[in-house]
Amino acid sequence: MASQLNAFSTNIQFSEYFFSLDGPTKHRYCEKVNEIGFDPYALKKSDFSEDFAMIPRVEYPDIVNYLVLQTSWATNQQMKAYKSMDTFNFFVSGWVNVLQMKEVSGGKVVVFARLAEKNGTVLTGHCMAGLSEACSHIGAMLFACETGPRMQNSVTCTGSENKWLMPCHVKEIPYLPVSEMDLSSAKQKHALLTNKGKVPMTLRDLPVNKNRGIRPTTEEQNNFFLTLASVKASLPFCPLLNHTMNCLWLKRKST
Repeated sequence: MASQLNAFSTNIQFSEYFFSLDGPTKHRYCEKVNEIGFDPYALKKSDFSEDFAMIPRVEYPDIVNYLVLQTSWATNQQMKAYKSMDTFNFFVSGWVNVLQMKEVSGGKVVVFARLAEKNGTVLTGHCMAGLSEACSHIGAMLFACETGPRMQNSVTCTGSENKWLMPCHVKEIPYLPVSEMDLSSAKQKHALLTNKGKVPMTLRDLPVNKNRGIRPTTEEQNNFFLTLASVKASLPFCPLLNHTMNCLWLKRKST
């Protein structure tokens, strides 16, 4: 349950997350909350909007300026979070959930507790993982904000305006045959998404009635394992192979 706290002479409802912080981190979070007038973690999902048009127009230079050039409050030096610049991989791979926005005074928009001006200038970011406000999670969200508005009016991508059809949020990685996996690089996925409006998926684009080829018979599989077992070299999969061969031997004895 959120509690009431009077901070900087402003009545703001703070979340339990706020009270779990301490020291400079707590003070820094309090500054962010007072900047927008509310604690995002104290709000309900219904308090935010998923209106695609509300996403600030963040451009690539804005991301570079924030993650690399901006001065960190913790070190008073440039963030230089070059690694976070590669986090479009997280975005195109589906690790970003649906963005939710809440407009505040002063022409600013909160995107999941991320504060940005409507012109796309990123003022600050916040993540429970910390890491000086420039972690991979924030980087991935910024790339989502950069791509979303550019695709807003793309009928091929969204089908209708203000609808979020970015890379599907991934909750778990499914088990798939290698032949069905999409092994495209993050750069390829990003290019397809931005240039052709093609939403990256875990699965490859396979024809509906694709002939998957002739599968080996049980006898052919057994002969294959027997051939591998005859190899004297030490192989990484030897323990698994030995277990398979033991199963085959027991099966043959039983028959």
